[in-house]
Amino acid sequence: MVRAIANLDRVVVIAQTSRSVIPVMAPTGQVFSHMLVVFATDDTAMLAILSSSVHFLWVESRGSTLETRIRYIPTDVFQTFAMPALTDEMRDLGSYLDTFRADVLLARGSGLTKTYNLVFDPTCTDADIKELRAIHRAIDEAIVRAYGWADRVAKVGGLDHGFHKIGREVRYTVAPAAQREILDSLLELNHDRYADEVAQGLHDTERRCGNEERLF
Repeated sequence: MVRAIANLDRVVVIAQTSRSVIPVMAPTGQVFSHMLVVFATDDTAMLAILSSSVHFLWVESRGSTLETRIRYIPTDVFQTFAMPALTDEMRDLGSYLDTFRADVLLARGSGLTKTYNLVFDPTCTDADIKELRAIHRAIDEAIVRAYGWADRVAKVGGLDHGFHKIGREVRYTVAPAAQREILDSLLELNHDRYADEVAQGLHDTERRCGNEERLF
C-alpha cells in the first residue's frame, strides 16, 4: 500500500466497520489505521461512485456485519463490484461533495458520523444538510447514467429518492423498486464480466486431484 500511494497527496478511504459506509478523501502524510480500507487513487470520480447508493446497495448485500454495523471486506465487496467507466460528471460531483462536506463539518464542528445521522434523519431540514442530500442525489443520477441504466430505472418509477429502508437502516437513498432493479443489474453485469474473463483465460477453473480433473 505504501508503494501504491507514494506519489499521491491524498487517497479515498472508508472505515472498515461502520453503519454509514461513507468514503472520504484523506491526506497520505500519515500512518493509516488497519481499520481503514484505503483506495490508492486521488480521483474524485472514485469518491463519487463509492459514495453512491449503487455502491452501498452492493456493500449491504455482499458485506458482513458486526453487531449492527457493516464490515467492508474488499475481496467480498469491492473486487466483485462491477464498476462503470469513470466520467467527468462523476469527477465534478465528487469534487463538490468533498469540498462542500468539508465546509459543513468545519462549520458545524461535527464529525462525519454525526453529520450523516442528520442526512439520514427526515426531521432535519437544515439548508446545508439538504444540500448534501441533493449532492448525493445528483451522484446517484450520474452513476445510473454512467452504467447506461436510465431506461431500466425509469421503468420501475425512477430513483425516487427519499428516506427508505436498506437492510436494517433507513437512509436518504433510492426507492425500494429502484434498489431491486439496481441490484439485479449489478449482478447481471458481474456475471457478464466474469464470463468474459473466463473466456479470456483469466480464471483458472480447472484443478487436478490425483488423476482426476475437476471443475470448481
